[in-house]
Amino acid sequence: MLVALAAVWALGQQTPSARAHANLVRSDPPANAVLSQPPSEVLLWFSEPVDARFSRIQVVDSGQRQWDNGDTHTHFDNTNLGVTLKEGLPEGTYTVIWSALSAVDGHRTFGTFAFTVGTGAAPPAAVAPTELASPSGPPRALRVSASWLELATVVGLMGTVAFHLLVARRALEAMADGRQRAEERAAYLARRWTAGLALATLLASALVLWLRAWEAAGTPGAWEAAGQLVSDSSYGRALIVRVALLATVAYLAGILFRPGAEVGIYHWLLLGTAAAVPATVSLSGHAPGQDPAALRVALDWAHLTAAGVWVGGLLQLALFLALVPADGGSRPRLLAALVPRFSLVAVASVGAIAATGLAQALLTLDSPGELAGSAYGRALLAKSAFFLPLLLLGAFNLLLVRPRLQSLARSALQAVRVWEWRLRRAVLAEMALALAVVAATAFLVNTAPPAGSGALAQTPEQQEPVGLSQRQRADDLELTLLVNPGRAGANWVQLYLLDTNGDPRPVQDVLVRWRYLDQNLGTVEERLDPLHPPEHYILQTQQLSLPGRYQAQVVVRRQGLLDTRATFEVRIAQ
Repeated sequence: MLVALAAVWALGQQTPSARAHANLVRSDPPANAVLSQPPSEVLLWFSEPVDARFSRIQVVDSGQRQWDNGDTHTHFDNTNLGVTLKEGLPEGTYTVIWSALSAVDGHRTFGTFAFTVGTGAAPPAAVAPTELASPSGPPRALRVSASWLELATVVGLMGTVAFHLLVARRALEAMADGRQRAEERAAYLARRWTAGLALATLLASALVLWLRAWEAAGTPGAWEAAGQLVSDSSYGRALIVRVALLATVAYLAGILFRPGAEVGIYHWLLLGTAAAVPATVSLSGHAPGQDPAALRVALDWAHLTAAGVWVGGLLQLALFLALVPADGGSRPRLLAALVPRFSLVAVASVGAIAATGLAQALLTLDSPGELAGSAYGRALLAKSAFFLPLLLLGAFNLLLVRPRLQSLARSALQAVRVWEWRLRRAVLAEMALALAVVAATAFLVNTAPPAGSGALAQTPEQQEPVGLSQRQRADDLELTLLVNPGRAGANWVQLYLLDTNGDPRPVQDVLVRWRYLDQNLGTVEERLDPLHPPEHYILQTQQLSLPGRYQAQVVVRRQGLLDTRATFEVRIAQ
């Protein structure tokens, strides 16, 4: 037992300090660089360690001819990947396509950037395209579902052990008649549900491992990759400790959950072992990849453990009310002891959930705008939206149901049943909302926290508006987008804004988000610089380095107004 808990602590000591997901920090050559001589190697630096075995860097020209040697490798350390280039690199614009698997949380990130060799030469002649697709991972819906199952089983296991040790045992002491029968039934429920949820957690963890191996190797039959992840990754080490903890929890529960057994030190060891299981989840998620890592892991563990005590306890409360017998006068006394006891535990858990959740949000989000401006922030808002009605239902049980049941403790059974019925309905509604909160959390687990793109734009200069031209109306703005020369390589982008209301507001920021539509290469965000604000903005970019269709989403942020968004499709010629 102590060895298992020490192993969890040791895993925390091995966790690197970085940023959640392996985000690209810088590169050599830098993004949008113009080089007089061709480089011999492309180097990428990431925000956290990456697994070179399952990562890939490709360098292609505008004709999609590959110019790297296919030897993606670790360069200086495990945060730095490199690939060597073929000799005789001609003048032209080149696109770096990278895909990196984080060695911290097992998630894949990918993206592109471009650089140019020479200052006036045409790109190399077009050749037959090579296969550029990054490894094909599992569908996002499947990954989110597996994470939901893993979180739900961990939460359920924590709540089962906590409920029967902290709530049920003390409530049963209030019974006079039928206590032995009720204790036998409660102990049976505790043993079966603890063992069942331990097994379910193990199966859910195996499913997540298989999906991570699939994401790493790009094929669902990646059994060798699964073995490598178990033996040589932070997730694999956490999984080994989790298996040991689950076996210990199931074994201790089978021995200790017996009718009439006195609570002793081994019961508290059981509770501590169950609380260590969420730590293995925290150590294999986003928390270890963000600074300060130790604080984030502690907050994540406390958040998940408190959620388990409350949400998992709700499930056991519903089962206890339905399946543990207490007839006659014992029923009112049992309920009068059970509900206040659970309410105290729930209030403490909710306080811990709120405090740790707020602390995590403040550490993760750089500004309030990221709540609506990033997928991670929107998922956090959805989680909070489900959490608020959950709090209201908890308040209903705490402020109305609990006092009423206490006042009816010595009343007739019929008078108690009305409030017990209301309690059961409220608990079921809380459980449904809790499952939605867990689903939002599973989406957060599979979503990178907001991070800057890291690409540096060249200093823009004015250029005549020629090349591609498109116009759109969005809200009260008319947007004209110009791209010159409209060919693969370096391009000038200009944006003209016309306020159709005749009441122009100060423009705070203008962004463009590029996405290559002919292949999934990720999204790159760049900022346009003001030339003649608030009407004219300009950018020199090398993100349009491959021929084909691009989506350009323009975001205009103005003082006192919601963001204006317009989406253009830009066709770039060879």
